[in-house]
Amino acid sequence: MDAKDRRIAALENEVSELKSSLQSALDKIAALEKNSGNSSKPPSSDIVKPPKEKTKDKERRKRKIGAQKGHKQNLRQSIAPELVDEIVKLELTNCPDCGHTLDLAEAETKTFQQIEIVEKPFIVTEYQQLMYWCKKCKCSHYARLPESVEKAGLFGANMTALTGYLKGQCHISYRNLKSYFHDVMQIDISTGFLAKQIQKVSAALQSPYEELEEFLKQQRHLYIDGTGLLVFDAPA
Repeated sequence: MDAKDRRIAALENEVSELKSSLQSALDKIAALEKNSGNSSKPPSSDIVKPPKEKTKDKERRKRKIGAQKGHKQNLRQSIAPELVDEIVKLELTNCPDCGHTLDLAEAETKTFQQIEIVEKPFIVTEYQQLMYWCKKCKCSHYARLPESVEKAGLFGANMTALTGYLKGQCHISYRNLKSYFHDVMQIDISTGFLAKQIQKVSAALQSPYEELEEFLKQQRHLYIDGTGLLVFDAPA
């Protein structure tokens, strides 16, 4: 082999090595560019989440501030008329712009409602039990409390229901529940008393709960996921 052939062989070997190095580099780049968006890799394996691609349509469209065209208007519902305690009619006698006398228009009145907490959002009923002396028995007797009052105790039915709602639905701790009655209603009660009220609510709901449980057992299908798509067959 002369010098020319040796030179060609060396160049061919160098080209082969360069191709191999280039392919190795391309493979590494491809592996680094893989993410959960363009491969089967899980999102947790992404070092940096890839930027979301914007379509040309999205780039051309600029979203306006506020409700979009075709958006269904969603207005706050007014308080029911039976819950309105006071109505204040606001009137005008002269035009606010030119001062001319105004005539009342036959149009629907514009209303605005405001809700406010009253100074004392509850009532307290004091039952005074008079004492009587029996000459025959030689002992004193107090007038009995009404049965419903004696059974309810310090809290009436609605107050007990509110306590159960705050504890059960709102998940307020006994300590915070005690603070609520002290700070908002200015009533000082113990956490032990509140625990007894919750026991009373639980006892009152026991029968309806059992009735509902028995009713559900008798149903063929229970739409337990809330969508109505999945059906669970209740045991026979």
